[in-house]
Amino acid sequence: MKVILATIMVISYSFSAFAIDGTPFEVIGGAKLIATWNSDGESDLVKGKLSSGDEIIISTKQSALVVQAIHKKLGKELVVIDDYSEQSMMVSVYEYDFDKDGETELMVVDSPEFSIVNIHIFRYSNGLTELVGNLFGQFLISLEDDIISLPFGSQGLTDEYLYRNGSLFNLIYHDPLNRD
Repeated sequence: MKVILATIMVISYSFSAFAIDGTPFEVIGGAKLIATWNSDGESDLVKGKLSSGDEIIISTKQSALVVQAIHKKLGKELVVIDDYSEQSMMVSVYEYDFDKDGETELMVVDSPEFSIVNIHIFRYSNGLTELVGNLFGQFLISLEDDIISLPFGSQGLTDEYLYRNGSLFNLIYHDPLNRD
């Protein structure tokens, strides 16, 4: 009986250790990682440099997690996540040029729980930011040109979004030959 109990404890510990040590999300498709903050880390402040030379700062302030873009010493809050401390949290900032105009857009990706991601997309130029949209999905963010694909559910389905003219559009597939 002790052997069975010990075996169950070892197996359950290995599953929980995998979940804690694993990365809650992955971005594929050419986005440049600028900075990552993890609640399991020891730092309250993480910095990164954008290709423009501007700075990204992810920091904790009281019970909030703040992501800022710094342009010529002036800061602009991009995302504020309240009450993050009650859960395991990972936040990453990426640069990606969706519309290939030479001005990269910023993606702030946060994962308050494993397999769930929130994506905040901003247009960014010379310190000016404009929120384009907020997306929600699961663990894998796939970028291909101006398309973002996010899985949802357990059936292998994805939501796809098109970035066009500074806006996001949810793509809906329609087959005119299939009338069912």
